[in-house]
Amino acid sequence: MQIYHLNVFYDDDAVSDQDGSPFVDLAAATAEAFGSLCFLAAQDMGHGRRIRVRRIDVASPDGEVLGSVSLAEVIATIVPFEDDSFFAEVARQIAL
Repeated sequence: MQIYHLNVFYDDDAVSDQDGSPFVDLAAATAEAFGSLCFLAAQDMGHGRRIRVRRIDVASPDGEVLGSVSLAEVIATIVPFEDDSFFAEVARQIAL
């Protein structure tokens, strides 16, 4: 098992994972980041708030960013879009 840190970035804030967590590999850590981002977004939506979380970076213990999961990626995965141009605009707006 390797230690990975899941650092959460909001539109106006960031929360660093100081302790990290053990995962089998980077793919497992990235999958956890994806699920965590979904959970955080769903919490905001469930409370009627604007979604503030923007991405979660997966980092090594020395701080090197090894991967990242963005809110746009989550939306692209869980929401089926027939019109790619519509999604491109949604992703652009989220990235602002």
